[in-house]
Amino acid sequence: MNKRLYAIDLVRFLAAFAVMLYHYLFRGWKADNMSDVSFGALGEYFRYGYLGVDVFFIISGFVIFLSINKFSVYRFVRSRISRLYPAYWIAVLLTFLVCLFFGRDRFDVSFSQLSFNMTMLNGFFGIKNIDGVYWILLFEIKFYSLIVFYLVISKYIKQVKNTDYFWCTWLLFSLLYVLLIQFLDSNIFILKLFNFFLFFKFSHYFIAGCVFYLISKNGLRTKYLIDLALCFLISVYWANEKVILFEAKYGTNFSIEFISTIIFLFFMFFLLLVNNKLPFLNKTFFINLGILTYPLYLIHQNIGFILFNNLNTYVDKYVLLVSISLMMLILSFFISKIIEEKLGAFLRNEIDKIYTYVIKN
Repeated sequence: MNKRLYAIDLVRFLAAFAVMLYHYLFRGWKADNMSDVSFGALGEYFRYGYLGVDVFFIISGFVIFLSINKFSVYRFVRSRISRLYPAYWIAVLLTFLVCLFFGRDRFDVSFSQLSFNMTMLNGFFGIKNIDGVYWILLFEIKFYSLIVFYLVISKYIKQVKNTDYFWCTWLLFSLLYVLLIQFLDSNIFILKLFNFFLFFKFSHYFIAGCVFYLISKNGLRTKYLIDLALCFLISVYWANEKVILFEAKYGTNFSIEFISTIIFLFFMFFLLLVNNKLPFLNKTFFINLGILTYPLYLIHQNIGFILFNNLNTYVDKYVLLVSISLMMLILSFFISKIIEEKLGAFLRNEIDKIYTYVIKN
């Protein structure tokens, strides 16, 4: 399938918007003293907005596998660096400055922390993110590392070029890990080692994205449905583990039945989408929403909380909610269209220069 699925841009945007509302309406007030503004019962309705991140991982799996056949290892690494870093650098710098001047003790930051965060690798060394939302980038980097590994070995082992070998092996390990930790301590070194590289709490979503890509390419097959069913079951298992943690953290009930239903609907939506059953959603306009997603996700949390905390005594909280949300959308558009595109192009050119110099010397 070569035709772009613009509906994915819409879904990506809605997922980011859901995460933003989850933070503003529920998470910030409920734990960790991040926001002074409570939205009461309204906030409870948005407590499941964190599931937008699950959608990100499914889309990431789909999009990456859709594109890697066009890429060498070098082109893949270059594309990921130029895609991830420009908006991230702007977001880190902006968040750092807002926290430094207006965050007070609640959002304390340091210049050494800024330096490590700019690499995007700070999570591997236990150095705190300037904004907590950056945590997903650690798993994206791990996923990209697995793709690089796949691209490298597929050059030398002919059978590995078949994508099925890659995701089937990963799915097998993901399922085996869930089974083993029912009887063994997950802190056993070998289990921790595999979990570090294969990140089993989220692997099933990336794998599902890969399977959806294969369905779009090869058509619906029984083996794909079986694999999606396994991914769904693993998803429900880890969702239940998260419910236990969230209920203790937030002191609020989370329905695993409702969460399982939402995850099932995610899977069904993508299944219909890649089988061309939702043509009415394939509108080119949605790409304008899709470009907002990454910067919106990166900038909204701490900056938004700081605005709420500094302005809530002067402005009605609902006016603040609408105003801050609109501001984040406008800022995201500015970052994407004016900064990200130009900085991304510049970064690609510089990477090409360095690569050419290294090859020639």
